[in-house]
Amino acid sequence: MQLVTFSLEDELFCLDILKVQEIIRFQPITPVPHTPGFVDGVITLRGKIVPVIDLRTRFHLPRTEHTNATRIIVINVKHILLGLVVDAVHEVTNLAESAISHAATMGSEMNDYVAGVGKLRDRLVTMVDVDAIGTPLAGSRAA
Repeated sequence: MQLVTFSLEDELFCLDILKVQEIIRFQPITPVPHTPGFVDGVITLRGKIVPVIDLRTRFHLPRTEHTNATRIIVINVKHILLGLVVDAVHEVTNLAESAISHAATMGSEMNDYVAGVGKLRDRLVTMVDVDAIGTPLAGSRAA
C-alpha cells in the first residue's frame, strides 16, 4: 500500500495515500467558536471551508511553533475535507499490508486513532486511522 509519511516530534507516522487529497504549506487558521478543542479552526482552500485539526493536540502532544516545514495534509473523510497540521511531511512510500501490525501498542490517548504499526527502513511508523480522526466532524456535518 502507498503511504504518506510525516512526523510529529521525533515520531514517524503515515496515512494511506488514497485518503490524502493534497498537501499544502501551513497557512493562517481562522478560529471558530464552539468547535471541539482539537479543532484549531478553518482555512479556505479554493473557495471551500476546510476544518483543521492539529494532530499534536489530538494526540495530546505539546504544542510548538509552526516552522517552514509545517504542513497541512488535506484528507477526505466520508466526502468531507479536513486539514491535519503536522510538523513535516517526508515522502510517499510503499509498505506491504502484511508488514503492518494492527495490534494497539500506543499510549491510551492515541489508541483510538492508530490503525497499526509497521517498520520502515529500521524505524517504527505509526499508521493513523483517518476515519477515526475525522469521524466526529464528518458525522456532525453529514446530519
